[in-house]
Amino acid sequence: MMTTRAPLIQRLQQFAQTQPDRTALSDTQGSQISYRQLWQRASRIAGILDQYRDKNDFAFVLANKGILQAVAIISGLISQRPVAIIDLRQGSARVAEMLQQGRNLVGLIDGNGRKLLDQLTDSHTPLPTIHCHSIDSENSSDDIQTIAGTFNHPVTTATTIVPPQTALIIYTSGSTGMPKGVCIGSQDLDARLTTEQQWFEISSRERILGVLPVNFDVGLTQLLGTLFAGAEYVFCYSWFPADIIKQITLTNPSGLAMSPMIWKGLLRFKDQELLWQTLNQLRYATLSGGTIDLTDQQKIIRHLRQATLIKTYGQTEMFRIAAHKVAPDTDALMSVGQAYPGVSFVILDDAGQPLPAGKTGVVAAKGMGKMIGYVGNPQNDDATSMILTGDLGHVDEQGRLTISGRKNDMVKIMDQRVFPQDVAHSIKTILNLPDVVVVATDDTEPKLLAVFECGPDHHLSKQDMLKTLRQQLASHLIPKHLYQIDKIPATLNGKVNMMAIKAFIQEQEQHA
Repeated sequence: MMTTRAPLIQRLQQFAQTQPDRTALSDTQGSQISYRQLWQRASRIAGILDQYRDKNDFAFVLANKGILQAVAIISGLISQRPVAIIDLRQGSARVAEMLQQGRNLVGLIDGNGRKLLDQLTDSHTPLPTIHCHSIDSENSSDDIQTIAGTFNHPVTTATTIVPPQTALIIYTSGSTGMPKGVCIGSQDLDARLTTEQQWFEISSRERILGVLPVNFDVGLTQLLGTLFAGAEYVFCYSWFPADIIKQITLTNPSGLAMSPMIWKGLLRFKDQELLWQTLNQLRYATLSGGTIDLTDQQKIIRHLRQATLIKTYGQTEMFRIAAHKVAPDTDALMSVGQAYPGVSFVILDDAGQPLPAGKTGVVAAKGMGKMIGYVGNPQNDDATSMILTGDLGHVDEQGRLTISGRKNDMVKIMDQRVFPQDVAHSIKTILNLPDVVVVATDDTEPKLLAVFECGPDHHLSKQDMLKTLRQQLASHLIPKHLYQIDKIPATLNGKVNMMAIKAFIQEQEQHA
């Protein structure tokens, strides 16, 4: 094993000696391990990974519980072997797509992970060669199962399919297509964690509550940033508002990162007085991984008086581009803030030229948080080059960034530029609906289709809803059809699942 250790690993080894009995990881089901136990268990698994040095593409963790996932992640960092983080709740088909990006893998799995792999092999799903090891107990086992490779990987001639400095691999949500394995460099990870602890001011005596999965970049960095600080990270496995409120009361955390879907659920919670009383026990709460509409953000700022709302913006390929500690009297509530430390961004026109403040174009960014490549495409591009996010936005005179939508989502209707996200916000506000998603068809002359949730007091027919919209919106913003759904589907990362939305619309059209 190489002797040079990353700052996080140096700190964890130190914490195992200086605060051995301090709880490092716990969950809402009563499990917990100390810093000494974390170091011992992760070091044991690192020894297993060392057996495969230079003999496999990367390792992966496929486990149901956060503590096991965290131990496996740390083991990879100790061994300096790339570890891919896979959430088995993605389902067997999606997991197979991720595994098929490798050729010879090491699986760190629990009982649930083994069941999923057995399901894949029983169904004769083509897989690469996989050497599986159990991480269910404190004593990690020897090789418990080897899956013979049956998948003909397209990159058979490459010596490596991940960049040499890869520390961790996380996958894009795949909400619009095939998930991509995004490679996080070891040096960049160190910089992220140092900045995370400093920017969020996490102290060693604090406790951070985690509801976002660790295969999501925000959840992963929150977890490792907490350990970097020597604090306690509490895994919460439920997104139900009542459960989150209960766990804040029980665990008394300082911080909590949440996605738009989680915030939307909280904003619908019946006992709003209890909600805000509880959230104000926090030092901060984040809105990460997307946005919510202006009226909801205004409500949050109006009621979140003791705690600070922090908005963050980034992508899996470019972790955190901007961040904003929102002041109650801010004049830029929809902004995601100024550039995050170590990051720079610029707004580009269609010709790739920088635009001045106030002009809308594509957001491009570089610096800390930039990926070093994809699994299967290990070429490490120039670290100084920019990543085109595909998001449209503008910057004000203070350098604050506001996102207006995805470039690919923008359509022309009656010669007017239309952003489905903006139309969804208008429909939600006019009709007082809990949630709305608008998509545009791929026709030569695109049409808007709206999928909506209904509140308990909603009694308008679809015809009356369209009539109301025609009275208040321009004709090119009126959806061609309205489709009611019980609940807007979300990915495991808390983003709108656009593939599921489109499948729902297609099903509705077939039965029309």
